[in-house]
Amino acid sequence: MLQQGDVAQFHTQNYVASGPNCKMSFWYFKESSGGALLRVLSENNVKKDKFEVRFKKETDTADWTNGEATFPSKSHFSVVIEVIFGSGYLSSMAIDDIEFKNCSADEPPVECGLQEIMCEDEKRCIKEWEWCDGKPDCNGGTDEKNCKRVHGDCHFDDDWPELCGWQTKELLQFEWSRANKSRSGETGPPSSRNASGSYLYMDSSKADEGDRAGVQTPVFKPNDGNCHLRFWYYMHGSKAMGTLVVLSEGEDGQSFPVFTVKGAQGQQWNYTHKVIGNDQHFRVTFVGVRGGDDKTDIAIDDVTFTEGCEKG
Repeated sequence: MLQQGDVAQFHTQNYVASGPNCKMSFWYFKESSGGALLRVLSENNVKKDKFEVRFKKETDTADWTNGEATFPSKSHFSVVIEVIFGSGYLSSMAIDDIEFKNCSADEPPVECGLQEIMCEDEKRCIKEWEWCDGKPDCNGGTDEKNCKRVHGDCHFDDDWPELCGWQTKELLQFEWSRANKSRSGETGPPSSRNASGSYLYMDSSKADEGDRAGVQTPVFKPNDGNCHLRFWYYMHGSKAMGTLVVLSEGEDGQSFPVFTVKGAQGQQWNYTHKVIGNDQHFRVTFVGVRGGDDKTDIAIDDVTFTEGCEKG
């Protein structure tokens, strides 16, 4: 049963920024009250009152009433609609027809949110893990320029095992190979992602169904979620296409999958991003499982990590 001081809240999604004339219009209905308080607040680290109505005991007429609050904000914010119950009783409170007006941001956010970076060529924030992930997210692709190599990164060009610090996973049936074009138009990628480099692939013509090929990154420090893996894979071929599994493998043998994809995935490079970690020192292992025929090549390219992977 509701008691004096009990609070009910409704939260909107988070917004990056708003224009100077941003207003939120809404309608509220109360049927009977005992000193209840309706508030609309802007929340950005500290709540700020924007609209407040205190209902008098038993004197307010039950009817729909329009309310309006302004939200000019140059940084991230959300809106909170809050009811604080009074000393009597509140039999009903309703909110309807919430509408934002003139809220397009004319100015950029003063600062980006946690784990975000502002684009250099536009007034927009992207996630830190979208920076230098091989996929342009800012206008002009500025987030993909001047990228420095991070521990574990590999683009599979010349001398990649030594340059990247990667190695073949032992005790599996066959190995990944490096190529710059497919061996057949019926399976595999026609080129690497940048068209002039190389990629790593599992040659299904050199294995039997169910055979596995594995390749591993260098060792990473223990990590509890500050490490992001980004990579591209290509799985074009017959309907008997096999499986690609990505594992986090701890130094004491602890192993768990972080990504699995099975079957043909179209005639294109596909992107994926995963948060990855382990409470032990660990490697990331890519395992390709050969499909039902020799038209089931699997390829990977442009494997990159965020700096948090190296720092642990």
